[in-house]
Amino acid sequence: MPTEEVTSNALATYLRNGDWQVSDYEGLVTVWKPPASWESRIQAILPEVGVEHSPTMIQAAIQAVASAEHRRVQEVVDDVLLGGSDNVSIRFQPKSPQGQAPLTLAAQATVALRDYVIGSAAALTFTEGILPPRRPRAESYSGTVRFSTEPGSFVIHLALPLYEPDTTEATNASDLLVESLTPAIPYGRQVSRRMESAAAHAIELADRVSRNEAPISAFVQGDLQAPINATELDGLAALGGSIHLKYQVSYRDTPLIDHRPPKSRILQVSQSHQEVFRKAAEVMRHQNHEGVTVTGVIQDLKRKTNLGYGDIGVVGTYDGDPEPHTYWVNLSETDYLNAIQAHRDKRTVVVQGDLDYSSDRRRLNVVTRFEILSAN
Repeated sequence: MPTEEVTSNALATYLRNGDWQVSDYEGLVTVWKPPASWESRIQAILPEVGVEHSPTMIQAAIQAVASAEHRRVQEVVDDVLLGGSDNVSIRFQPKSPQGQAPLTLAAQATVALRDYVIGSAAALTFTEGILPPRRPRAESYSGTVRFSTEPGSFVIHLALPLYEPDTTEATNASDLLVESLTPAIPYGRQVSRRMESAAAHAIELADRVSRNEAPISAFVQGDLQAPINATELDGLAALGGSIHLKYQVSYRDTPLIDHRPPKSRILQVSQSHQEVFRKAAEVMRHQNHEGVTVTGVIQDLKRKTNLGYGDIGVVGTYDGDPEPHTYWVNLSETDYLNAIQAHRDKRTVVVQGDLDYSSDRRRLNVVTRFEILSAN
């Protein structure tokens, strides 16, 4: 049972913050009942602090809470230990035994989920479609998100803490009582809401693109407070793995904020949705492609004759696309000769020009800078 870390005091704090009421007190134990609006007869029985009890008593209380809230035991445990957490679940149906998935799918889904979380968290700060390389707050928060799996085809659960680790609210569960009385929306709730709204809007746009009712560029002019960013689209596109396996995403809130029984809100993501997401991310990354500066190493050199202009293939990155790609550049004879030497010495080069992605190759045209960086 995933309940061993939960203490009687932490669970009592959780119930108090969730508007559960003490219905009876018998000296050694306390009987808790859910908010009256839930119309539930389920009760949770907890030992008083300092009273000796068996672990099974806490387990039974957590199971009672999970039944009243219509949630998994693990969700309740995460909520208690994290001082409140929203839940995002992804359900796959791979061609494998229940509860199992190919290792490649599991690995790809894990990376994709991190992109999804970071992209949505960063969207609370940055409104651009292309996020900057450094997103310290979003990346720090993603490190606090808990990951778990369960059978049922193959299901991945994310527990998104309501509070960031550096805030006083997150130091222990009892601090949540004070925070819950303030009107501010916790950062984690903002992230989970953004994840849901971004996915729902992306699905709607992908359906319109598939029906030829909107161009792929519609993703750039989203009507969210911040447009869907390429990192979010990357995550949603890659969750189904390289075969674009269809999946289902459900979002469920902790009852600690609004004191209502959690209800799942479900989105279905098809193979065609994922293909549109991938294309939209690519278009988004190259919408502003003038004056692009690529930094990398020369991998290939091509020239039709021994004199004159020549092409080089630079494997590198630029701020708008952190993934390494090969960028082809046409250089003057002088720069090409310098490039040959840089290739031999394995030196890093910097090239600036207008990015053309209309063909299968990424090409920098109208080159305004070619520089060989000095060796370290």
